[in-house]
Amino acid sequence: MSTTVNKSFLIFSILILNLINHTEACTCRIAPPGINYCLADWVARVLVLKRQEGVKIPGNIDQQTKENVRYKVKYEQMFKISSEMTVTEQNLVVLPVNIYTSLDDSACGIQLELGHDYLLSGS
Repeated sequence: MSTTVNKSFLIFSILILNLINHTEACTCRIAPPGINYCLADWVARVLVLKRQEGVKIPGNIDQQTKENVRYKVKYEQMFKISSEMTVTEQNLVVLPVNIYTSLDDSACGIQLELGHDYLLSGS
């Protein structure tokens, strides 16, 4: 009986170790809010107006896929605007109306809901 228990324990241990190996994923580094605020060019409360899945992120991004989502947002309240941001002739700051992120949590993507307000920052 002892041999049967040892074999069962060995098989169980191998299965668990194999499962742990297959569930490894990247983790997203989450900095404290104060550090995020200082590093950002802009910080704002935005309202999500539209969501579109299956889009590519504009620009030359590594590992470009169509597994992204684009959110159209409206700026409700600004908390920070960097002096280095682009300004129009009317002295208005140019802010992105489209926010791009990955659909996958494992790629540090965020999921936003239509009609909800969020505090976002960007560079």
